[in-house]
Amino acid sequence: KIHRRAARRAAQTHRRMRVVSGIGALCAQYDVVLLDQYGVLHNGAQLLEGVASALEQLHAAGTPLVVLSNTAKRRAELVAELPRRGFQAEWLAGAVCS
Repeated sequence: KIHRRAARRAAQTHRRMRVVSGIGALCAQYDVVLLDQYGVLHNGAQLLEGVASALEQLHAAGTPLVVLSNTAKRRAELVAELPRRGFQAEWLAGAVCS
């Protein structure tokens, strides 16, 4: 019984999912994009593959980008280190640290 219920839920989720061709297809649908930084944007040293292109598209479309982090650092430190990892300062609309 549990397996049938799980299979039914998975099928319902699959019907609701929409595959998009790229990040550009989502730009008009959202007022802002919230991005976790470590492991999503960069690996601790540099931006992950494809991130710069996606962020560039979002920025060009006028979509504000806000970086989220659970770092103990202050917001100013976080904002200062992002460009060293390849994040362009003009892409950033805001940052939130825990």
